[in-house]
Amino acid sequence: MSSHPKWGKTVIIGLADIGETMKAGIWELIYGRQLVGTFYGAYKAKLSIPGLVDKVVSGQIQLEKLISHRLPLERISEGFNMLKTGESLRAIIDYSL
Repeated sequence: MSSHPKWGKTVIIGLADIGETMKAGIWELIYGRQLVGTFYGAYKAKLSIPGLVDKVVSGQIQLEKLISHRLPLERISEGFNMLKTGESLRAIIDYSL
């Protein structure tokens, strides 16, 4: 495990195949290290989405500021390339364009 001896925490991120296993040192866990996993950052959509909607409606979160590019559907490949190169923060497909 890659964490501080005696009190560190290792967080497993990403997905593995169903049934996939791993080895962990039992003594490290006994002496206080922690091994935890996360799935989508442990975000609880059912509980959190209503609060996000309230923040958008009240103006606390301004969605328009998070969108860097609006593209028509026929430029979708260009949008993906802009995301890969870092040219775009958030590119959305706007069907009205």
